[in-house]
Amino acid sequence: MEDWGLVIPAYNEEKRIRVVLNTYIHQMPQVKEFIVVCDGTDATADIVKEMRKIDGRIELLEFTQRLGKGGGVKKGLLACRTDRVGFVDCDLAVKPDQLIKMFYALDNYSAVIASRRTDGAQVKVHQPMIRQLLSKGFNWVMVRLLFGLNISDTQCGAKVFHDKVVRYFLPQMKSTGFDFDVELLWRIQRMYYLIYEYPVVWEHQEDSKFQLKYIINMFVSLLWVRLHG
Repeated sequence: MEDWGLVIPAYNEEKRIRVVLNTYIHQMPQVKEFIVVCDGTDATADIVKEMRKIDGRIELLEFTQRLGKGGGVKKGLLACRTDRVGFVDCDLAVKPDQLIKMFYALDNYSAVIASRRTDGAQVKVHQPMIRQLLSKGFNWVMVRLLFGLNISDTQCGAKVFHDKVVRYFLPQMKSTGFDFDVELLWRIQRMYYLIYEYPVVWEHQEDSKFQLKYIINMFVSLLWVRLHG
């Protein structure tokens, strides 16, 4: 069996990093390394250092400058030393049992991404309505029209890959924010690798780091990537 590695970007997550990390490490014994990327100003890194003494699979990447969500994920994926790698948001919106199934689905695909909109998905706790509307608009305008991605949900915060596939594209990546997912999937798809949208059971969590003002930044960044990519 191939080794698994999981990246958790954790920007100022001191309130929930202990619960999130404990949940994943105890319910995912298949994962060889958990790489937590900290680039904030609170006690998140200190908590991870404490937990690392208990479970040697935990690794910490600590940065004094803000990397952005995508920048943190990139650093984490580059540090992985496993055959299969992935990343997940620090909020338990996607539970361990779902991630395990996604990793196993890599037997047949190059990339497996969590989806809230494909057939079979269940959303137990919905996002606020304005977030849902903006998300659907973003998907149609940016994802489908601009990038030609036939993917219904690029922004769900859990994705897994074969390491050799994602590592090829990481040096090409320009996006460092929440737009990272779209650019990465676009680069993977245009090289004809197989991407599977896995229908997850998903629950919206409070204290999301995403803010509505990021929509404009994502639009500008992705437009630049599409024109110069």
